[in-house]
Amino acid sequence: MQLPLWALTGLFVYRAVVDGRSTDWILSGIWLALAFWTKYAAVALAIPIGLVLLVDPLARRAWRSPGPYLMAAAFFVVLAPHLAWLVTARFLASSSRGRARPGRDVLVRAHYVSATLDRRPGVLPAADTSGCSPLWLSARAAQSPADGFARRYVTVLALGPFVLVTLGTALLGRLALAMWGYPLWTFLPLAAMVWFEPVTEVSRLRLFGRACLIVLLAMPIAYAADELFEPFLRDRPKATQFPGQLLAQTITELWHDRTGTPLVYVGGADFGSSGSGEFAANMVAVYFAGSPAPGGPRRPSLEPVGRPSRSRSAGSCVSVGDV
Repeated sequence: MQLPLWALTGLFVYRAVVDGRSTDWILSGIWLALAFWTKYAAVALAIPIGLVLLVDPLARRAWRSPGPYLMAAAFFVVLAPHLAWLVTARFLASSSRGRARPGRDVLVRAHYVSATLDRRPGVLPAADTSGCSPLWLSARAAQSPADGFARRYVTVLALGPFVLVTLGTALLGRLALAMWGYPLWTFLPLAAMVWFEPVTEVSRLRLFGRACLIVLLAMPIAYAADELFEPFLRDRPKATQFPGQLLAQTITELWHDRTGTPLVYVGGADFGSSGSGEFAANMVAVYFAGSPAPGGPRRPSLEPVGRPSRSRSAGSCVSVGDV
């Protein structure tokens, strides 16, 4: 869900700045709030957009209109239920710092460059087919585009999230997870089309079309092969093949046999920086089929970082590392 919401936010902010319609400003705030609902990584998009609105000479004019204020109002209205829950839960969902391991030196901290590029299954197909393939891009950059703001805006959205997160992890001394880099390149293909002039020769367009077809066919085949054969090459099963239902049933039954009470909370044990304890706790909460004890809850509340003190009650709570 991150990718379409990032794209919609970028599109409607651009339309709002250029056309000045209040509807576009309101929709921009809604799309951005929904992006935050999917993952807090949307802050890496919100900050570059905010900088464009503050620094770009054309975008700054919008502050003389109600537009940016309507966007902010729509954003907080849509996000308000989650913000209220976040305060009530004492920022329970803010666990990224716990999963980001400390780095010992600048080079290690800056490894996010390679970490985000490690999302190549999601980045390269879009880049190859939409903007970065030499099959259809000319060797020279396009001359000044008709809309200078569009060029500046797309460039900031294409590179800003990556630069922001990379600098943030380096300054904080944390090693970000590779999966966090997936949405950062959402605007890269569009930016490539702005930076370079597309080729219009029919023969090269046909070649490009064949390349697109190859990529579209190759990616699902590669994914299927990875799912089928990678477990034979690694010493542990893939997350997609994790026995979630069996784990949930086993944990629930063990808890009931030992305590005779319903399973109300489930938390992740501390298995280091891998996040495996949190993952196992998530599986119990997701696949929970009902408590064998009378009056048990439909589904246990999840404490992913394994801190009972942050839950509403310390009783009827199990850590998946304790059973």
